[in-house]
Amino acid sequence: MPRLRPAPCADDTTSATATRLRLLAGGYCPIPVYGKNPAPKAWETKTETNQGEIELWATMWPAANNTGILNARNPCLDIDILEPEAAEAVELVVRERFEEAGAILVRFGRSPKRAIFFRTDEPFKKIAVNLVAPNGDTRQKIEFLGDGQQVVVDGIHPDTGKPYYWHGAALCGTRREDLPYIREAGAGELPWRRTKRR
Repeated sequence: MPRLRPAPCADDTTSATATRLRLLAGGYCPIPVYGKNPAPKAWETKTETNQGEIELWATMWPAANNTGILNARNPCLDIDILEPEAAEAVELVVRERFEEAGAILVRFGRSPKRAIFFRTDEPFKKIAVNLVAPNGDTRQKIEFLGDGQQVVVDGIHPDTGKPYYWHGAALCGTRREDLPYIREAGAGELPWRRTKRR
């Protein structure tokens, strides 16, 4: 796999506003985030933001330095697994199935946990699968974050205190149309049984 490196839009010379404008230009719906928590009320409705609104966020929420995107049109496979080999195995399955369909972008916050990004024009709700680790730990899971969710794509992880980073290209340097397309049925057919839906 490619060497891990910081996301190119997360360096010290790039403001959160500039990152959000790059995401907007790429076809995404960015939002300002405190840690992992969206700053605006009714953030899930920010599907038609624009440059003026994004520039205003720096004044309204100056401490919301992280940036998220809405998942309605960009579902995100959140691999919330702490066992490195298991997390990598899930990523490998996704790569094998979707690599020819588009760019596979993998974002890390607290490694080995990771997130993989898709696009859709047919929004679907979150699909969640709870897992049981060999040691009996039940806190780990795999989720497809969808309509009504958001995920942080740039900034500082609140637990590690370090920047989010990527395998290869970062989302802010990739057009939405270059991501693999997925539908709810396809998400449910990935190699796990859908055991819970919220």
